[in-house]
Amino acid sequence: MNSTKTEVDGVFHRIILSRLNNNDNVEITEEFIKDYVYQFYNVVFEPFQIKDFQNVYDFVYKNDDLIDLLRNIKPIVRNYFPNEELVLEYVPDPEIDLNQLVLFIKTFNYKDNAEIVENKLDKLDSEIFPLLNDNTRNKFLIEVE
Repeated sequence: MNSTKTEVDGVFHRIILSRLNNNDNVEITEEFIKDYVYQFYNVVFEPFQIKDFQNVYDFVYKNDDLIDLLRNIKPIVRNYFPNEELVLEYVPDPEIDLNQLVLFIKTFNYKDNAEIVENKLDKLDSEIFPLLNDNTRNKFLIEVE
C-alpha cells in the first residue's frame, strides 16, 4: 500500500471521527466523503491551475501514484520556472488508447528564449525522471509553451 492511500485513509478517519465526536449531526454519506476527497485534492493541486478540474481530478483519483508525483515535483518545477503559469490538463488520446496528465508550463516570450527554456526543461526532466514509476511514466508529461 502506498503512502497516498494511507494518507487518504487517515484523513477520512480523522474527519469522520471528528464529525462523530463533535456530534455535528452530519450524515456520513458518499457525498460527504466525496467533498473531503475534493478538498484533499485541492491541497495536492496547489499551485497548479487546472483546466477542466473534474477530468483532471477523476484521472488522478484513478491513478493515485500521480498524487505523490505532483507533490514531489512542485519545488523542482518552481526551481526552474519560478514565475511561470503551471497548468494541469487531462489529455485523452483515444486513437492510441493513451490518457495523460499534462503539465503545461506557460513561459514568457518562449520564442525569444527558446534555447534557455529548452535547457531548463532538460534539467527539469533529468530531476523528475527518477521520480517516475512504471505507471506515472506513461501517464504524465511536461510541455512548455
